[in-house]
Amino acid sequence: MKWSRKLAVVEARCLPLTPGTIERGMWVRVKPCCETVKKLCRGDGDGDETRDYAVGWEQGMDDTVGRPFQVGVVSRAHRKSPVVGLSVNNGLVAIAGGRFPTYGWFFPLEALEHV
Repeated sequence: MKWSRKLAVVEARCLPLTPGTIERGMWVRVKPCCETVKKLCRGDGDGDETRDYAVGWEQGMDDTVGRPFQVGVVSRAHRKSPVVGLSVNNGLVAIAGGRFPTYGWFFPLEALEHV
């Protein structure tokens, strides 16, 4: 990889994910703080301005904390910010349909960061 490409990757890591930058197929990491991620998934905000439709927290989701995954789907329905479906081997939720559905977990955009 050229040094200019490596520099671009490092610079992109400094920027937060936004609804405009998240896209299907890119790699993201679940933030490393399990309690923060769990709180965001459950929709436990400090006030009404931080509250949003909860995606829920299931047994097995704690294995994803701090690890990178590929984005399978980005849903903008029912929320102020997108919900991102990550392709996870032990996920129990069908995040993409078709003949061979993809399974994983849904996370709010705020619980993710650049790889």
